[in-house]
Amino acid sequence: MRMAFPIVAACFALAACAPSPAAEAGRNGWTVYKPLSAPDGPNASSVTNALFVANKRGNTLSKVDLDTGEEVLRKESCTNPHELATSPGGGMIALACYGGTTVDIFQSSDLTKVASVDLGENARPHGIVWHENGNIYVTAEGRRSVFVISEASGKIDLAEHRTGQEGSHMLAV
Repeated sequence: MRMAFPIVAACFALAACAPSPAAEAGRNGWTVYKPLSAPDGPNASSVTNALFVANKRGNTLSKVDLDTGEEVLRKESCTNPHELATSPGGGMIALACYGGTTVDIFQSSDLTKVASVDLGENARPHGIVWHENGNIYVTAEGRRSVFVISEASGKIDLAEHRTGQEGSHMLAV
């Protein structure tokens, strides 16, 4: 029974993001939706009850208005974005760019990229948490590590902690 919540949450996320028109039957009974044009409605910045989606096959980041279920904004992100985390106050989003070496930071209001933190060669960042203490914790699968990204005195500090384990993939803090 423990698995019911993640499945329901995933189904809700898919339903909230899925465009209603232009669906077609895919393999194994999945519904395949044709790509949307990149919405950039004038009210995207005013949406406060939002769901953010890392579109790993589209290399984009989306903002969905939870009150209407409509995608109000989609922006280019990075190659193969996998996981994301919102800042404690909700003003920023940290995106783990699995197809590369960075964690990219975006404003949640308009999805403008404001920073990119490079974790080094072969990082493949994946699991990510933006902790209430302000630190970002992220796994680097390719480096068998967990990184702590913090900001002190306006400067980004990066600490790498080796796990020594294949597939350092997800984490919870």
